Amino acid sequence: MNERLLNYLGLGVVAVVGIAFMILTPRLAELDAVLELTVYMVMAILALSLALIWGYGGILCFGQSAFFGIGVYALAITFTEYGFGSWQALAALGATLAITAVVAALTGWLSFYPGSTPLYASIVSLVVPIVLVQILYSGGTFTGSSSGLVGFETFDLEFETWFRLAGLSLIAVAVVALIAMRSDTGRLLTALRDNDARCTYLGINTSRARIIVLVLTALVAGLAGFGYAAFGAVAAPENASFTFGTRLVIMVALGGRGTVVGAIVGALSIEVASAYLSGSLPYVWELIIGVALIAIGNLLGSSVYNILFILGVTCLVSPDGLPVGPSLIRVDIPLMTAVALLCVPVFVSGRRVARIEGALFVAAYAAYLAYLILTRI
Repeated sequence: MNERLLNYLGLGVVAVVGIAFMILTPRLAELDAVLELTVYMVMAILALSLALIWGYGGILCFGQSAFFGIGVYALAITFTEYGFGSWQALAALGATLAITAVVAALTGWLSFYPGSTPLYASIVSLVVPIVLVQILYSGGTFTGSSSGLVGFETFDLEFETWFRLAGLSLIAVAVVALIAMRSDTGRLLTALRDNDARCTYLGINTSRARIIVLVLTALVAGLAGFGYAAFGAVAAPENASFTFGTRLVIMVALGGRGTVVGAIVGALSIEVASAYLSGSLPYVWELIIGVALIAIGNLLGSSVYNILFILGVTCLVSPDGLPVGPSLIRVDIPLMTAVALLCVPVFVSGRRVARIEGALFVAAYAAYLAYLILTRI
C-alpha cells in the first residue's frame, strides 16, 4: 500500500469521524455546549489559516485577526445599514472577499519585497489590526465605535444547523489544507520557508508566491469572520484586535504550528480554557495573555518593540497622549544615549564582548539601580 493511498485513507477516516461528530453531538449534548462548540469550530478555522502561513510558510502573521474582523464587520455593517435579504447577504460576502483580498495584498506587498525577512513581515502585520481597530473606533454609528454593532437581523437557522455548518466547514478547510500541504504547492511553501535564496536562484518569484499565500489564508480568515457574525449577530472591535491575534498565535503554537490537526486541537483547547478561566479565574486568564504578549515582545526585539510599538499603541488609544516627565529628559534619555555610544567600541572591537566588559556592564547597571533607589527614598 503506497503512501498516497494511506494519506487518502487517513483523510477519509478524519472526514467520517468528523461527520459522525456533527450528527451525534447536537442530539447528545446540551444546547449551551452546542452553541459554544459552534464558536470554537469557527475559531479553529481561523487558527488553521494562521497555521498554514506560519507553520508551513514560516511567516508569523498577526493580521489574521484583522482579516477576521473585516469579515465580521462587512456582514454587520451591510445588514445594519441595508437590512437582511438575499442581495444584502451576497453584497456582504462580496465585500468580505474583496476588502480582505485588497488589504492582504497590500500587506503582502509591503512585507515581502525582495530581500525582506520573516521578522520584518511579522512587524508589518502587527500594524494591520491596530489600524483597523482605530478605524472602527472612529467610525461613529456606522461601525458602532467601541460598542460595536449588535441586534441586526441575520440568517434564521436552527442552532443544530449552525453547528453542522461550522463543523462541515472546518472539516472541508482541514481536508483541503491537508491535501494542499502534501502536494507540490505545500512543498513549494515549505521550500520558501527553509531556503528562500535557493528558490530565488531557481527562478521562483518568492515575493509573489508569499503574497498569494497571504491572500488565500486571509480569505479563509475573512470567511470565518463572516460566519461568526452571521451566527452571533454581533460585531465588536475586539474581533479584529491585536490581543485577539495573540490568542491565535497561542492556539497554533500550543497545537504545533507545523500541523493542520495540531492547530485545530490548539484552538479548541484554548477556547475551552478561556471559557473556564475567564469565568471562574478571570485574572489568571488575563495573566496568561499578558505573559504571552511579553513573550512576543521579546521574540520580536524587546527594546524596539517596547519603545515604538507599545508606546505608539498607548498614545493611539489615549485621547490626550502621554505626558513626558522631566526625569526622562534630564536623566533617562542622556543615559540611554551614553550607554548606546559606549556599546559601539565594545561591540565593534573583535565583535565579541569579553568577560571584563560584561562585568563593567553589570557594575554600571548596579550603579544605575542604586541611583534609582536613592532618588526615591
